[in-house]
Amino acid sequence: MSFVSKNFVVVFAIVFAALAVGVSANSLVFTSPSWQQGCQCDPQTFIAQINNDNSESEVYDFVISGLDPDYFSYFVTPRVEVQPHSSNEVMAFITPRCYADGKNYSFSIQAAGSKGSTHALSGIANVVQCHSLQLSVTPEQSICGGDETTFLITLKNNGIFQEIGSITTDLPANIYSLADKSFNLKPSEEKQYRLYAQPPTRTPPTRFAFKIEATSQNTFRREYAALIVRDCSGLQIVLPPVVYLQPGEQTNTPVYLINTGTGDTFELRRECPSWTSLSDASVTLAAGENRTTTLRSTPTSDALNKEFPCTIRAISKKYGKEYTGTTKLVVKQMYSASLSANVSGDALSVCKGQRATVRYTLANSGKQAAFSLSASGIPGALSTNSITVNANSTQSFDFNIDANVAIGAYTLNVQATNPYYSTSKSIRVNVEDCYNSGLSASTNSLTLCPTQSGSVGITIANKGTRTDTFTLSVSGQDGLQTQLSKTTFPLSGGASDQATLGITAPLNTQANTYAVTLTLRDGSTSTLPISVRVPSQNDCRAIELIPQTWYLNSTLCRGGVIEIEVKNKGLFTETLSLTAEGVSWAFITPNKLTIKPQSSAKTYLYVAAPFSTPPGIYYITVKAFNDFIHESVKLTAEINALPPDEYYKSKGVKPTDYSISLVLPPQIKTETGTVKQVSFKIKNTGIGVIHDARVFVQSDLLSIANATLEAIQINPGEEKTITLALQAKKEGEHEALVRVVARETFAEATTRLTASVSTLSVQETSKRMVSANENSKVFEVVFNVTNLDGETQVTPRGANAVFTPETLTLKQGESTLITANVNTPIEVNQTFGFEFQTNRGVYYAETRIESTGLPSTGLTGAGLSGLFTGAGATILGFIIALIAGLAVIYLLLKYGAIKIKKQGPTAGAPKAKGKKPPIKE
Repeated sequence: MSFVSKNFVVVFAIVFAALAVGVSANSLVFTSPSWQQGCQCDPQTFIAQINNDNSESEVYDFVISGLDPDYFSYFVTPRVEVQPHSSNEVMAFITPRCYADGKNYSFSIQAAGSKGSTHALSGIANVVQCHSLQLSVTPEQSICGGDETTFLITLKNNGIFQEIGSITTDLPANIYSLADKSFNLKPSEEKQYRLYAQPPTRTPPTRFAFKIEATSQNTFRREYAALIVRDCSGLQIVLPPVVYLQPGEQTNTPVYLINTGTGDTFELRRECPSWTSLSDASVTLAAGENRTTTLRSTPTSDALNKEFPCTIRAISKKYGKEYTGTTKLVVKQMYSASLSANVSGDALSVCKGQRATVRYTLANSGKQAAFSLSASGIPGALSTNSITVNANSTQSFDFNIDANVAIGAYTLNVQATNPYYSTSKSIRVNVEDCYNSGLSASTNSLTLCPTQSGSVGITIANKGTRTDTFTLSVSGQDGLQTQLSKTTFPLSGGASDQATLGITAPLNTQANTYAVTLTLRDGSTSTLPISVRVPSQNDCRAIELIPQTWYLNSTLCRGGVIEIEVKNKGLFTETLSLTAEGVSWAFITPNKLTIKPQSSAKTYLYVAAPFSTPPGIYYITVKAFNDFIHESVKLTAEINALPPDEYYKSKGVKPTDYSISLVLPPQIKTETGTVKQVSFKIKNTGIGVIHDARVFVQSDLLSIANATLEAIQINPGEEKTITLALQAKKEGEHEALVRVVARETFAEATTRLTASVSTLSVQETSKRMVSANENSKVFEVVFNVTNLDGETQVTPRGANAVFTPETLTLKQGESTLITANVNTPIEVNQTFGFEFQTNRGVYYAETRIESTGLPSTGLTGAGLSGLFTGAGATILGFIIALIAGLAVIYLLLKYGAIKIKKQGPTAGAPKAKGKKPPIKE
C-alpha cells in the first residue's frame, strides 16, 4: 500500500469513530399527563420515563425547578441509573400549600446525565381553590383615650367546602372586646363581626398596629389594621414672665387659660409664696374656650429684694393630664433714690489747715418724696437740712469740711431719708501733712577690707501728698572714698526713688570703725548714719584645710577615704572650688563648698588605685581656692599589691574578677540594600585577662557582613573598639541584642534598630562584551542609579572595574547612568560585586559574567541568518543549511555562547539590593 493510501485509511477510521461516538438517542418523556389539577394541600403525581438507547449505561440526576417553596412542597426521584437500550420510570410529587392561590403553576423536571447529556420536561400543576377564605377589616380608627370605636370584620367562604374555625387578634386584651369569634360557613356564605376598641382614658398618644386572623381546619387568612390614640386634651396657661411687687401692696395678675382640646374641667393649684392666692379653685372650659383667673399677691416686708418662682398648675379631670404656667415674682422697693458725691474714687485728700467742700446729688428713681438730710464722721456742716425731689429727677447740696480738722483718716457719711426709703453715701477723707520725706538704706553697717569696695542701696521717699524735689549728700568719710550714683530726686507725692552709695577702703586705711552720714534736704532735713568697719588684712580672709590623716595605706583595686575639714577663719562667706592633683585615681567630693565666716564644712578624698597601678608611695595635693584665697595640703598614699590569695585561686584569677562592659549607641538607623559600619567599645573592667571574646548580634532584621571577625584578647583596664558591618535583611523596627562572649565571662546590651527602605536604587540596564583577546575579555555593564532621599555624593567601586563617571552628586529624585568596564579572564565564569559609596552608607549591586564571548572570526548573527535564508526550497539547500547550523552550534558550545548545565538554576538577572559584599567564585 502506498503512503497516500495508508494515510487515507487512518483518517477514514478516525472520522468514523468520532461519528460513532457522537450518536445518541436518549430521551425524557412524560408517561402521565403533563397538566394535572387538584385542590390545595392535595398531592399531584407526575410520571416520566428516561430512555437510554446507547450501548453503555448512564446515571441521571433529577431536579424540579420553577416552583416557589413558600407555596409548594415537591419531590422527584433524585438519581436513576439507566442500563443500555432500556428505560426507567421517574416520579415527581407536587403538593400545593393550603393557602396557595388557584391558578396554573409551570414547572420543569431536569435530568443531567453522567456522560454529559441533559434533558428537560415542562409541566403544569393547576391548583383549584377548594379552601378559600376572604377576610376584610376596617383598616384604621383614630380616637381619644377613654372613647370607644368599632372595627367591622367581614369573613366570606370563597371555597367549595364548608369551613369551620375562629377569628383572633393580637390587639391588647384590655382595650378591645369581640363577642363571637367562631364561624361555620358554607361555600359563598359570609359573616360579620364587630370589634369594639376602648383605650383607657390616660393612654398616651399611641399607634396600635394589630392583625386579624381567620383560621379553619384547612386554611387561614390574615389582615392588618391600626388603632390610633390621639392626645385630645390641651390647655395653655399664659402668665407674664416677671411680676414686680411692692411690700404691703396687693397686686392682681391676670392668668389666661386657653383650652386647646375637648371640653373639660381643670383643677387649679398654685406653687407660689404663702402671700399669694388664686381667685378660682377650678374652671370648666368648652372646646376652644378661654377664661381669665386672677393671681393675688401681697408680699410681706421680709420678701423685699427677693425673687420667688411661681407655678400655676391645671389638672384635667377627664384625662388626668397636667399643664403648667410659670412666672417670677420680684419684690422690690418701689420708692427708690440714690445719693452720690462728686469725689473721684470715693476718696478725698485734704491738706491740714485748708477748707474743702463736697458736692452731693440725690437721684429719685421712685415716686416724688421729701428727704431729710444728715451728716456724720467729720467736723463740718450741710448747706441744707431737707430737699424735695420729683420722680425720676435729681437735686444737689453741699457739705463743708472745717479747716482745723486734725491729721488723720475720716469717713464722711451723708444720709437722705423719707417714710418709704433711706439712702446714704460715705466717702473717705484723708487730712494729711502734704510735705514730708523719708530716707532709708539697705544696710546701716558695712565691713570692708583694705582695697575692697562695697555699696549701700539708698531709698528716697516723698511721704507727702505733693510733688517735691530732694537733694542727697554724704559727709564724714575720714579717708574712705565715697560716691553717690544720684543726688537730685524730683518726686510726686507718695513716690520713691533709688540711689547707690559706693564706699572704698584704700590700701593704707587703718583698721577702725568709720561713720558716714547721708543728708536729704527739701523743706526739712533727714539724716542717716552708715557704719563702716575696716578690719586688718589678716582678719579679712583666711581658710584652713585639716585632714583626718596625712597618710593613707591602701591596696590595689580597693578604695580608701580621707576626711578633710575646711574651716573659714575669715570674715566673709567663701565659695571654694576643691581639686585633687598628683594622680588620676584620686577624687575629691564634694568639689565645691560654700562656708560662712567662722564656720567649717567637710570634703572627702577618695583614693582608688586601679589594678594596673604599680605599688608604691604617691603624693596627692588637695587644693581649696577662689578669686581671693588659696590653700592646699599634701597627703601621702601608699599603694600595696594585691595579696596572692586574692589575685589567684587555683590556677588563675577568680571568676568574680572577670568583668567586661559593653557600650552601644542607643539607636542604629540603616536601610535595606546597604551595609553600615557601626562601632562600639568593649572594656575589661575586671582584673583578669579576657580571652577569645567574640561578638554576636541577635536580630531578625540584621546580619553581620564582616562575619569573619576574629576573637580578641583584652587585658585588665584595656578598652577596644569593635566595628561591625551591619546589613539589614528587611524593613522594620525593634530592639537588637548584642552579646560579647569570652571564655571567662560575657556581657550583653540592647540597642534600638530601625531599618527603612533603601533610598538609593541601583538597577542594571544592560551588559555586553566590548572587546576580547586570547586571555581576557572586557564587559560593559550599565547601571541606572536613582537617589530617593536628600542630596548625596555617589562613588562607585569594584575589583577590575573602571567606572564612568568616577564620582557624582545626585539630588533627591535625580537619576543617572553609571558605566562599569570589567576585565575578566576569557574562560572564567565570575560574579562581580560593586559598591556605591554615599554619605548614608554603602550600597551594593552584583552581576554575573560568563564565558559567552565569541572569537573574532567575523561570524555574526547576520551571517548565521544568511546561511538559513539563502538555500531556497531545494533539498540540497536544506542539507547545506543543516550542516552550516551544526557547525555554528559546535562553535557556540566551544566558546561558551551556549552553556549546557547538568543541574542547578540558570544564572539570573543581577540584583542591586539586599546583598552582602560580592564573593568571587
